[in-house]
Amino acid sequence: MGLGASVRVAGVGGLGRLRGPRDGRRRFLTQEGDRVVSCGVPRPFHHSRRHLLAERGKAGPAALIRRRRPVWASGRPKGQPPGEKAMRRIFRGLWAVLVAAVLMGEEALAGKGYPSPRGSSLTDVVFTGLQPLEALKPSRDTTERRCLQKYLAAVPARSILRSFKAPASPEDAVPLRKRYLVEQMVTIVGRKARAEAEAFTAALPLGAEWEGRSEGPLREADFTDEWLAKHPGASIAPFLQLFKAHRLRAAYEAARARHEDDAWPVFARRYAEALNAARSSPNPLILCLAADLEARPFVYLEGHGRP
Repeated sequence: MGLGASVRVAGVGGLGRLRGPRDGRRRFLTQEGDRVVSCGVPRPFHHSRRHLLAERGKAGPAALIRRRRPVWASGRPKGQPPGEKAMRRIFRGLWAVLVAAVLMGEEALAGKGYPSPRGSSLTDVVFTGLQPLEALKPSRDTTERRCLQKYLAAVPARSILRSFKAPASPEDAVPLRKRYLVEQMVTIVGRKARAEAEAFTAALPLGAEWEGRSEGPLREADFTDEWLAKHPGASIAPFLQLFKAHRLRAAYEAARARHEDDAWPVFARRYAEALNAARSSPNPLILCLAADLEARPFVYLEGHGRP
């Protein structure tokens, strides 16, 4: 359609009538999606009774009953900038792309093959350092709900756990997660544990990625064993037993997924030993964490059972 054409809107049915500047013939324009359909007719039948009834769905051929968007509602000459509705669609598309990129970025910061945020487990929040406190949702189970209330009440008002920030880059992920781990130990064990917690996390070989293998979590569990052997009277020992149990369970799930039949029974035995050692603590928060860890269907890779 040329830029010199004049369009007159029909009174019924959403059809536009065009009288072209060159041939003078009447044409009726409709639009299907982005394609403009022009059909020449001998007379303006759109005012006929048959067409009115067809548009109301009472009679007439199917071609007339089927409604079409008028060309004047969204069509525009080539080169003309998009209208307000088109710009809104463009911005919605860009916003969807931005949200998808942010979500993919969070997964990348979590590390390929590292536990991704799930949003309902106290175990995930405490032992991975990838979720804010807001991710914790009240459980229907009375015991779990009371444990969650105890934990949230124990978090200091000025703790960085209450102002959680996702790492800005993969390089910042490990140091930030170590800071969160220190604050978790201070919250659960007490302020007196800060020096020990900082000493432990400073030397901990915390992996940015596990890549679906058992070596990563096993390395962290073995380091915890070595540290406890050097510091037998540490106040954070019950927490570290749970930390070790969490890593051994992740190693167990990875070994089962990769059919490492000679390894996963060892990980299962060590997991049970660490969990029982933590359960001997009188600290109610340690007991709550132990119960939550044991209740999780998985902590790393789904579908491989409990140890």
